[in-house]
Amino acid sequence: MSEEPRIEIMPLVDVVFLLLTFFVFSLVLMVRADALNITLPRVGAGEPVQRQNLLTIAVDRAGAVTLAGEPVTVADLGRRVRDRLDASPTPPRVVLAADAGASAGAVLRALDALAGAGVTDVAVLGAPDASEPDQDAPPRPP
Repeated sequence: MSEEPRIEIMPLVDVVFLLLTFFVFSLVLMVRADALNITLPRVGAGEPVQRQNLLTIAVDRAGAVTLAGEPVTVADLGRRVRDRLDASPTPPRVVLAADAGASAGAVLRALDALAGAGVTDVAVLGAPDASEPDQDAPPRPP
């Protein structure tokens, strides 16, 4: 008497979990892709920014500006940010990430373009100072 064929589901479950892990890992990397090649200056004061609903503007060392990872000219920056804010039902928080080596002029031109478009609530990103304790880290035992 021959055995009846069976369908094993365990290999299918393994493949599904592997795919899920891959997509979650990819999503985590995509969230931070808009601020690549930026070395944030160290700051001792300030508060942590919530990572949800952000519109990131990055100014790199050479003065090039990107809006949410897309290159943009300073002349177009204000208009494109205003368009995104007006099109969104819950407007994102505008965050400026400037490289520590970027010229003050490039940063001021970006801020001026935003102010010209009526965007006045802009947060500036910085890396936490190494001498300051991390707010989110658990206290270290003595």
